[in-house]
Amino acid sequence: MNVYRRYFRIESGPLFQAIDEAERINSYAQKAYGKIIEEIGAEPGYYHTDQRLFSLVFKGTPDRNLYKKKGKGWYPKKNIKKGKELAARIEDVKTKNVKECLSLIGLPNSPMIFTGSNCYYPTLVVIHEKCPVIYVSVPWYDEDPEKLDQYIKDNKAGVHCDTNLDSVRWKPTEEMKEIKSWEMDKHIDEWNEKIKSA
Repeated sequence: MNVYRRYFRIESGPLFQAIDEAERINSYAQKAYGKIIEEIGAEPGYYHTDQRLFSLVFKGTPDRNLYKKKGKGWYPKKNIKKGKELAARIEDVKTKNVKECLSLIGLPNSPMIFTGSNCYYPTLVVIHEKCPVIYVSVPWYDEDPEKLDQYIKDNKAGVHCDTNLDSVRWKPTEEMKEIKSWEMDKHIDEWNEKIKSA
């Protein structure tokens, strides 16, 4: 199986609104986390891909009665009142994984294609220009049309399910313009240069 990628440029549609909402939620979350971090004398910590604060960082070793080691950082202990209250404040902050928005164009926030030792995810890049642009990269491979047709018939009959074959049944939405990888790379490079020179 020769896995490659298809690239799409999106300039309008429901994906824009969903990403805008997710970014507003995450912007508010970063401010809320910043306030907590400042209050307890910590530094920016470690975050999950969905922007949730995973652990805190301190210049030295924090109070071990209040904090326990978590990954490369620290987290409030939940078996004492002060730690439980602090953990609740951190966990009450709402975030949104921007990649979940991919479901609006029929793509999962999970691997689409599996080979013997690799799994391939769709990816998402947002360029925040005056007119924002979204780039989506979709893992792909070429399948024998007859095999795919037979699979669709079998699948409808409930005979069997195959993640890889389901993935190559995906179709881009109307607002997705298929492009070459160099077009996306060029735009990203230009955007990075603008940011550096700003």
